[in-house]
Amino acid sequence: MIAAELIENTNKVFFECELKRILMDIKPKNLIDIKYTVTGNPVIDKVIPDPIHYSALVVYNE
Repeated sequence: MIAAELIENTNKVFFECELKRILMDIKPKNLIDIKYTVTGNPVIDKVIPDPIHYSALVVYNE
């Protein structure tokens, strides 16, 4: 059976910890794909820049 986990966070450290935790629980042969995205607008000239948003979709066989 195919399963997927979506991880999202605006804090890079917490995001990476959660992603590593999930990947450690999955056997390497069961990993199908990882889609990793970083979005946001860290433009310096804005008064309040948009926060950076990290997300990953991990697809694997259970």
